[in-house]
Amino acid sequence: MREIFGDLLLSNKKIFFIGFVIFIFFVLFNTFDHHYIDTGDYSRVINGALNYDFPAQRLDFFSLKIKDHFSKFDYFSSYTLIVYGLAWVVSFFSETFNIKIVASVLKALYIVVLFKIYSFYFKEKNLLNLMIFILASLPLLSSANIGIFSSYYQEQLVLILLPVFLIGFFADTMKGFFISLLSILIIATAKSQFFYLPVLTLFFYVLFSRDKILKKLIFLIFVQIIAIYTAFSSTVAVNLNKYHSEYFGLYQYQKLNGKKIDDKAKDHCIGVDAWGHKFDIELGAISTDIGGGCIEGNSNYSHKKIINYFLNNPLDIIYLLFDKAANKQVREDYFHVYHNNKIIVDKDGIFQNIKNIKDKVFLDRKMALILLVFLSSAVFYKNKHARIIMFLSLFSISQLYVSFFGEGYRDLSKHLFAMNFSFDLILFLLSIAIFSWIRNITSDYRSRRESNQTHLSLGVAK
Repeated sequence: MREIFGDLLLSNKKIFFIGFVIFIFFVLFNTFDHHYIDTGDYSRVINGALNYDFPAQRLDFFSLKIKDHFSKFDYFSSYTLIVYGLAWVVSFFSETFNIKIVASVLKALYIVVLFKIYSFYFKEKNLLNLMIFILASLPLLSSANIGIFSSYYQEQLVLILLPVFLIGFFADTMKGFFISLLSILIIATAKSQFFYLPVLTLFFYVLFSRDKILKKLIFLIFVQIIAIYTAFSSTVAVNLNKYHSEYFGLYQYQKLNGKKIDDKAKDHCIGVDAWGHKFDIELGAISTDIGGGCIEGNSNYSHKKIINYFLNNPLDIIYLLFDKAANKQVREDYFHVYHNNKIIVDKDGIFQNIKNIKDKVFLDRKMALILLVFLSSAVFYKNKHARIIMFLSLFSISQLYVSFFGEGYRDLSKHLFAMNFSFDLILFLLSIAIFSWIRNITSDYRSRRESNQTHLSLGVAK
């Protein structure tokens, strides 16, 4: 019986593949209705290809009619091109585009990609390794991650393509580099807050992967130029972002932390967004009768003020990581403006519970933990896997700054999606490393015991 059980756990590949398929369908079945609610962002990326009316279809966008003739898109991004391309392919078979069907395919692909990363550590395909994979991947399978596939938010591309970048790096070949390069290109052009990813990757390769470095630099610089062009070609809501970076970001941060505020700042507008919602740490925002009075008639806002402030006050760069108001929004239970205006729709179950457990465990400590992980991985930089964790932690931390500089505290919650996902990937890699360490210790112990038994047997035989 013991030998049969050991064979099932360690040797039977058929059992592994059956279990892997069952696991994928279990995830798909239990997350089919998980989705994100539109907060006003869908229209700009899908209106040219799909018939969508916001806010009338805000809660019923799952099956949209494909337009007979595609129109020019208002928001240029890789995600927009992907939606147009998928809609065009689907139009040959159906008049409607069903996001839940597309999401199911993406979820399955997501799990396969994660397993590919896992297989760099655990190459054997057996039931035991499948069980370890499932345990290690649980943080990545929260409803906050899985649910975004049933939406039209550009951030979802990070879920599959950031792991693909890791796969390319682990491969450690030029083919792997081009796989990573393609994933970086798509992420960096998906949304303006990811525009800097190519240059971050460039420094990463200069430090840790210098084989054929000149060729890598040329390609990464080219991708960075494309990313910058894409970011600046989409001017939708730019003035709103500039206003929020000043009055919902810089001045509100200074007010909360007792810093000196620019004399030219309008005091009654500090912490008030373009629609008159006033910032509140506990509630996210409260209603006012100001309306759009603060932004109307003035377009002299700039991102330069907030960037210059933090450059001139480097200690605040560190302090922002521990800022109470910012950390209040470092959660996976994403909300829009008001804390009770939840974006994720999920039902009671394991994947919602994973999201809730992570929020309770890490609470206001996540940024501090990411910083600790970054510093620790820098100490062990000679280890290839530590380098990947260093890259992920740096990208995660940088997302806080890019998001805060872009719009301040406003909608910071959902803007930190990539930051939270990078942290989940770090947990995934650390879990695999721990399991791998346990396996090696167990294997060494078993080998020594078998060796001792062999010596004893030989001694008896003599």
